[in-house]
Amino acid sequence: MKHPPSLDILRAVCARRGLIFENKDPFSGYLVRVVCPRTKAAFFVGSGSVPAYPGNDAVLTAIANDKAFTYALLPQLGLRAPAGEYFFLRDEFADQRPKGRELIDAGAFFARHFESANPPPLVIKPNRLSHARSVTLARGAEEAMADLRALAAVDLIGHAQRLIDDPEFRLFIVKGEIIFAYAKGRPQIKGDGGTSIAALLTKAERRVNSRYVEVRLRSEGLTPQSILDAGRVMPVDFIANLSARGDFLGFIEPGENLRAWARRLHHALPLHVMGLDVFSASRLAEPGDLIITDINASPALVTLQALGHEAIVAEAWDRILDGLSPE
Repeated sequence: MKHPPSLDILRAVCARRGLIFENKDPFSGYLVRVVCPRTKAAFFVGSGSVPAYPGNDAVLTAIANDKAFTYALLPQLGLRAPAGEYFFLRDEFADQRPKGRELIDAGAFFARHFESANPPPLVIKPNRLSHARSVTLARGAEEAMADLRALAAVDLIGHAQRLIDDPEFRLFIVKGEIIFAYAKGRPQIKGDGGTSIAALLTKAERRVNSRYVEVRLRSEGLTPQSILDAGRVMPVDFIANLSARGDFLGFIEPGENLRAWARRLHHALPLHVMGLDVFSASRLAEPGDLIITDINASPALVTLQALGHEAIVAEAWDRILDGLSPE
């Protein structure tokens, strides 16, 4: 039976730990049951719509999967969320919700935002999709409104948030303890002291987001004809997710302040397993500057496995299974 890569990782861990790995989905292999033969303890895990890890509370998982709930909750926990608003994109359920977040309200929000002095661009993203799908960057009110309306085909709610151009990181946390943290990188071009930015963009092997490039050039006082100094790099997209062809820039050893911050987060939001996407101007040195953009109750380990970091993936699964599958 062929399983998704995430469950193939689990199958190997189960074999090492002496656990029984039972396929319960003969069609796609997306649902398995894990049994401890000694204690008879068992749990279900899966892929797709089925949670990837055992132990996560269903209500907390639903909150984490809903960015509107997440961004409302974070400030109440003393944590930072991206600055912005969310709006309903379709009329369904309109009679069951308060007024003030409909598309007409989005239009007024965009008008106010882009009429201010030197307004930053807005990231437009769906409420529930993952892997940076359908995420765009809007440079003006009309563009923002068009992008938001387009999201109606994939989600009921859309978010409009100020672009954050700080370094980005992923934290993988089990029972409040950071198992690993790594830096993420965006596609970029590198100057050679003689080639124009326009020519470098033409030669780029990675994706280029033309809207972001325009914003970046304007903020740095450059034009497409400008020459980047030799060795100077310039990001050409605002998305760093590894699943969206971002770069893995290496692990970072969490300091004690960051570990204490993660424990406080777990105390307030006790997901057994969570992945956090965060921006940090201090590169995780100062937890007070962390801006949480996503809480994931099923954070992927597949990418690290594919990059050759099998040991850290095995450690993560061991920590997840400890206490749930006694050996």
